[in-house]
Amino acid sequence: MARRKADWSELYPELLSNIASRLQTRGDFNHFRSVCKNWRSSSSILPHQNLPYLSPLFLHTLSPISINLCHASAQSSLRKYSYSVKIVANSTVLLQPKNPNPNCTPRKPWLITVEEFNPGSLLLRKPLTRDTIKDYPDNFPRTLNLSDFSIREIRTGYNLRFAKLISQFLDFSDPYWKSGNDKLVLFKNPNCVDDCYVLMLRPAGDLVYVRLNDGNDNRDLRCHPVSKFDDIVNYKGMVWAIDRRGRPYVVHFSDVLKLVLFSNHTICNRKLYTDSRKRLVESSDGLYMIDRYHEEDWIKFRVYKLNEEECKWNEIDSLGGRILFVLSDCCFFGNAEDFPGCGRNCIYFPRGQFMPYNGNTYPDSYYFMGATKELEIGVFHLDDGESELVSTSSGYSSLLWPPPKWLFPGW
Repeated sequence: MARRKADWSELYPELLSNIASRLQTRGDFNHFRSVCKNWRSSSSILPHQNLPYLSPLFLHTLSPISINLCHASAQSSLRKYSYSVKIVANSTVLLQPKNPNPNCTPRKPWLITVEEFNPGSLLLRKPLTRDTIKDYPDNFPRTLNLSDFSIREIRTGYNLRFAKLISQFLDFSDPYWKSGNDKLVLFKNPNCVDDCYVLMLRPAGDLVYVRLNDGNDNRDLRCHPVSKFDDIVNYKGMVWAIDRRGRPYVVHFSDVLKLVLFSNHTICNRKLYTDSRKRLVESSDGLYMIDRYHEEDWIKFRVYKLNEEECKWNEIDSLGGRILFVLSDCCFFGNAEDFPGCGRNCIYFPRGQFMPYNGNTYPDSYYFMGATKELEIGVFHLDDGESELVSTSSGYSSLLWPPPKWLFPGW
């Protein structure tokens, strides 16, 4: 006897209500309600008004001992003015107006990164950076109703912010709210779903982990004798790191959390040595490493893909037609078809993302001299090995800044 196909729209209202009550972000809740009329009517919107948009970890407060994990220059001020250390979620999205007429030409999208400091309130960041936008164009809308747009979330990340202990909300005017140059990766103990950790890469290259449900469980993470690292990323459910010579490591759970060398293969030798930070990129087709170097005053890039079977990095000369975006919090690939006018096999990189280990600002201080303050971003073309400033090309800059005209009232 043939089975009767189940109609998801006819699930019992009690079951739908139970499912909706377990959703932890407003985005998931809105997606749930948009499935069909029955699902929408079975889930009351009122109890979910205070849900965060981006993450159930909204404004997770680390224990006071976590201040010891911040860079030394900030510790005394944080203690003096009673600041707490918080994990704030951010998301990079592709924003586009809904197009009711399929015969009309779609309008170009806008790539933005937002952070959620207060419930239901998203703050715009400058393109590909952690800095918030200070000077908006005239007539820019004070608020945006996200339901009016087509939104495609590309990635979600986290970083540290500081807030006064006496305040319920983060104060944007406070000089310390924008602090936090650490990179964060969240991960779970594979043996216990509720055992969550955050791994922090500090500006000096030190790795520190904090157990979220027990802030006192924190310590440096190293693989003797290596203690300085360039980047961390969550790949295939595991945290990976690279040291200054490009060697990959994996975080393992046993009796204690430990860092294990995955391969002793290095990309650095006398011919290819670079003295600046390298970056990792996780993708569905593998793990990549980005190495920036310079020849005289020209900025160049090398891209490697990890061969997991042979435990080594293989240099590649193409991104497969994709675009690579480098952000402070992470790097990610995008399909060229989703970013009209941006070309293929190119790397977008903001100022200061490949800093030399000695703290020298060269070559960025020279290369970005002609850039606008909103777009201190370069683009490198893998096909011909040339780079240029994004602000000098309207085709490249229209994706990032200024905001598209369709955002403004009356357009």
